[in-house]
Amino acid sequence: MKNRPGERLRGRQRRAQREAAKNHLRHLAVLAGIFVIGVALLAIIPMVSIVKGFLIGFLTATFLGVMGWLIFTVSGSYGWSLGRMGEEFTAQAIDSTARHRQGWRLVNGLKYGSG
Repeated sequence: MKNRPGERLRGRQRRAQREAAKNHLRHLAVLAGIFVIGVALLAIIPMVSIVKGFLIGFLTATFLGVMGWLIFTVSGSYGWSLGRMGEEFTAQAIDSTARHRQGWRLVNGLKYGSG
């Protein structure tokens, strides 16, 4: 395990997202079915190929965005991701050349108490 900011939160967030995806397989399968039907409909409708390609690309991006949003929201990892981003931005601010000259040092992975 690397010693970088937010490492424990990153692992907890990924585990929660995997668990949410396992628990909501039916919803994800329905979304995938809607996506496949939409692409099939666009493929058989007669239209200019550039418009068809644009619409299929738009549908694909929308599908991936909705899948990611669903897993991110249902897993409850939103707060953890904000905490991880806060740790990463704080580390970037402290780990600058000016802070090093002032004597600042960055230490990651400190545990408080028995947790």
